Amino acid sequence: MSERLSIVIPEEMKAEIEVLQKMTHLDKSSLIRQLLRKSIREFRIEEAIKAYVDGKVSFDKASEVAGLNMWDWIDEVHRRGVQMQMSIEDARQEIVEWKKSKDST
Repeated sequence: MSERLSIVIPEEMKAEIEVLQKMTHLDKSSLIRQLLRKSIREFRIEEAIKAYVDGKVSFDKASEVAGLNMWDWIDEVHRRGVQMQMSIEDARQEIVEWKKSKDST
């Protein structure tokens, strides 16, 4: 289900959208939806990284917050140079727990 939203944006943002429209040949609505999807994905990943680095969530839980499967989460964390906040034993335990949760579904 879709919902119509009405927003006010600054002139600079409007100009950026127009430039992107010319580059992509997308209509304004399609372009804005695509930008929102990418922005929401990025925001979720950033929040997951913050929560993980601050010790608020486990590595596994952070992957859920980010909306990524474990392998994509590992790639994302590595790509961004995030230090793992766990020992080798903790990593093993996370993998065992992750496998159990996937086997039970």
